[in-house]
Amino acid sequence: MLTIVGRDSYDDMLVVNEEPAVRSCDGGGLQIWEWQGRRPDSPERTEGTIHAKYAVFDRHVSIVGSYNLDPRSRTLNSETAIVFESADLSRQLADRFYENDLGFSRRITLEDTKAFTDSTDAIYQLEKEFGILLEEAL
Repeated sequence: MLTIVGRDSYDDMLVVNEEPAVRSCDGGGLQIWEWQGRRPDSPERTEGTIHAKYAVFDRHVSIVGSYNLDPRSRTLNSETAIVFESADLSRQLADRFYENDLGFSRRITLEDTKAFTDSTDAIYQLEKEFGILLEEAL
């Protein structure tokens, strides 16, 4: 349910890639990868949820922590995040992502976000609406 509610902000984030300053960067821009817990060629999940939270920027700056991007983490939970300016740490985190995590994830495109928004799956829409009602409590 949290994933479904969170998907509502994906298009707002990915649209930054259409800006001229981002387009002029050689291959730069924002990518969103959703953890699936299975490799693309596997019919079933082989891994549980991923709790690691980190981001790497230009392989020089990293953020590592427990902070979730949700209202509960912002207002209630005791969450932390540490920012590192370390090329070595950033390289290690990026390598881990590319060598392991990425293989169990799926890249989300701007087109995918439209499918989330326009989904005709009744159960998906019900979970989304219920999640929106409970979003502040989650």
